[in-house]
Amino acid sequence: EQASIVAQKGTDKLAFEKGKVDAYRWHSLGSCFIAPAWQHAILTAQLEQFTVITERRLQQWNYYFEGLIGTAKKGYFDMPLLKKGTKHNGHIFYIRCRTAEERTALHSFLLKKGVGACFHYTCLHDSPYFSNHNHLPMPHAKQWEKQILRLPLFFTLAQKEQDQIVDLVDQFFSK
Repeated sequence: EQASIVAQKGTDKLAFEKGKVDAYRWHSLGSCFIAPAWQHAILTAQLEQFTVITERRLQQWNYYFEGLIGTAKKGYFDMPLLKKGTKHNGHIFYIRCRTAEERTALHSFLLKKGVGACFHYTCLHDSPYFSNHNHLPMPHAKQWEKQILRLPLFFTLAQKEQDQIVDLVDQFFSK
């Protein structure tokens, strides 16, 4: 019931619509978390193609992995490590550069070549909300935040485009 109130802008509008109360009133903080019909339509179409979309993203993820493994083995960067038997959905592909400066330089290099790589990770413990709740040092999280770079990965990304991205990453590290 509380979740319904929060989702209905802090009111008991849903209870009113079900005839449980004579008028709806404001009970707490809330917002409008209910998606409009057009978002439902997009989500439904994507869910109907879930298997196709996931298979495509996994193909793209594996293509990056195979294309970049040689450069990674030379010690230029780290790639995702998957334990045997691990399953994933190909949601993102990232590389972890050796330093923040190297990540920034690679990011700039790729952007100049038209590749929309991005910083993927920001430390949640440094967010405004958690800054009042968490006072533990988290040096590994801070290190990853400065070194990780996410490569483009989306359903319509063509293999030719991935080839160009792999070549550019290799080119950057071979200079």
